[in-house]
Amino acid sequence: MLDRMDALRQAPAAADVVVTGILTRLTDLPGVARVGIALNEGAGRRLQFTSSDRIGETLAWCLIDAFDDVPLTSVARSGDPVVGTLDALATRFPAFVSHQATTTRAVIAVPLNDDRMILGGIIAFLHDETALPRIASAVTAEAAEAARLLTRTARSAVTPAGTGPDDTTAADGATDASRSFRVEDAAQVAAARRRLRAVLNEHGIDGDATDDAAMCLSELLTNAVMHTGAPAHVRIDLDADLLHVTIRDEGNDFVRGPSRVDSDDALRVYGRGLQIVDALSTRWGHRQERDGTTVWFELALSRP
Repeated sequence: MLDRMDALRQAPAAADVVVTGILTRLTDLPGVARVGIALNEGAGRRLQFTSSDRIGETLAWCLIDAFDDVPLTSVARSGDPVVGTLDALATRFPAFVSHQATTTRAVIAVPLNDDRMILGGIIAFLHDETALPRIASAVTAEAAEAARLLTRTARSAVTPAGTGPDDTTAADGATDASRSFRVEDAAQVAAARRRLRAVLNEHGIDGDATDDAAMCLSELLTNAVMHTGAPAHVRIDLDADLLHVTIRDEGNDFVRGPSRVDSDDALRVYGRGLQIVDALSTRWGHRQERDGTTVWFELALSRP
């Protein structure tokens, strides 16, 4: 059994296993030439993309603009499937169609939806247009399963086994001092969640709101302490019906160098997990400074 730290470190690899399985199963279907999958990143402004021809010892990903006018980005933005032969799609996506291989006869693009947000999309390129109805059904089923598995994988990365909505037992009540504190390493993330829950509970806020806030804190704080190798400072502000949480790491070379932050590795670490923050929070953001990075999220609260 993996301990909590191993599970957190291997979350991106776990997502790759899920995606590789989907790509392989769909590509094996008769009539399918190639399959691609895209996951929302950067609050929906761009997508991480990979495809069946990128499967190797590791799964290769690249970034694409979420606003490119192609079927995959269209479904990732709108949630509406795009299904048809290239001839039928030529009017709507002329540039996309003109760049397809002569062997491609039809395309199926469907969104990856969970119950809160669009995670991305799956696209299948068919060389046999008569298989369109059968393959469309299979792709839709795989998309539903993919959304479920990817959501579960992401949640497990930020909520280690044995913790969750019940990990409030160590909280001694919320005080002003508990609203600003230092977290040394990932082993203290659970205690930080308990402090946040205590603050909210003191003000009569519980249920889904505390669960969502705790998960957002867990994701951002885990990233801060694990991927900078430095402690982080947490500040919790509760004003009327709005929760504002700030996490500031003490930084190292990983976060100081813009080229490092924009690297594929950095995006793989931060990008997919931030889908959870993007889905659960009202809004979130970050700023980089010379000596570290500050990340924050806000959550609108409904009081009983």
